[in-house]
Amino acid sequence: MPIVCRLRDMMAQKELKQFEVAIATKLSPTIIGNLYHNQFRRIDCKTAERLCRFFGCEFGQLFELIEDSEDQPPSQTQIHKPTHF
Repeated sequence: MPIVCRLRDMMAQKELKQFEVAIATKLSPTIIGNLYHNQFRRIDCKTAERLCRFFGCEFGQLFELIEDSEDQPPSQTQIHKPTHF
């Protein structure tokens, strides 16, 4: 299940640019850019804390877990039972 960062949406609501967020949060422009474009593999707790404090939001508002059809267990109709002849 992929996790996506909603930083782009939050910045758009406040009409902020990446560099403005980087300066205000004291995070590097590279970190902000990677989160903005959802090009990250992990998130540092301090990074998440700074962004949540800056936007006045909870962690779950900044990051969202997206359901991936490949990660879901097959339903009963998708399970193939062996046929006996």
